[in-house]
Amino acid sequence: MTTQPFATGNLPLPRWAYVPGETGEANADYETLAQVTSLVPSRFGGYVPARHPALRYGIALNDRGYFWESQEILEAVWAAAPQGGRERILLRACILIAIVNAIWADGELPPVANGPAT
Repeated sequence: MTTQPFATGNLPLPRWAYVPGETGEANADYETLAQVTSLVPSRFGGYVPARHPALRYGIALNDRGYFWESQEILEAVWAAAPQGGRERILLRACILIAIVNAIWADGELPPVANGPAT
């Protein structure tokens, strides 16, 4: 397995990027994702630390093109975030970015060169 010391620490990157609709869901690298989701507590106390390894890993996955995997990890962090906290709003935005990136990478979303149509 490949490891990236930058934002993922000693956590391995998934062995492949899962692309919904192209491969069966059984082809996702659940083993690697389980290593990271096991680091997420059932509930964060008060706030989600910005340096929490699962949070940093989820964002790093999106940066490296593992969009579906990023969404899975960030959703686990979101579920443990305090209800009504600002972190939940920011995590939801990060999750939506990962979803849009996956759609864009799949070719379903046209690139916007000059901004939105008026």
